[in-house]
Amino acid sequence: MDETIYKRSKQAQHENRERKHNLHLKWSTNSISMSKKITIGRDRSNTVVLNDPLVSRRHAIIEEKDGHYYIRDLNSTNATYVDRNPLKPGEEKLISPGAVINIGKSELKIT
Repeated sequence: MDETIYKRSKQAQHENRERKHNLHLKWSTNSISMSKKITIGRDRSNTVVLNDPLVSRRHAIIEEKDGHYYIRDLNSTNATYVDRNPLKPGEEKLISPGAVINIGKSELKIT
């Protein structure tokens, strides 16, 4: 029997949802599971704290919307880069597994 799973089948949609829930954000020796909202910055109140003078106190935010993750620069001084492309202040960008985010001297990966 053919075990091909079509993109629009219920099984494929279920597997895609499961895969999205298993995503992680990794940087240096740290890793966290992706959640509805992840704040990134120098301030201790952020989900991801980057102790780097090139990082703004509240630098960027990652939010989940309809099963997809988006990153937005929060008008930072030194920009947020996704796959080496800078985001404009306030710009929102879809991110997926394999995306590399650069903030200050830190490199964060979606896995």
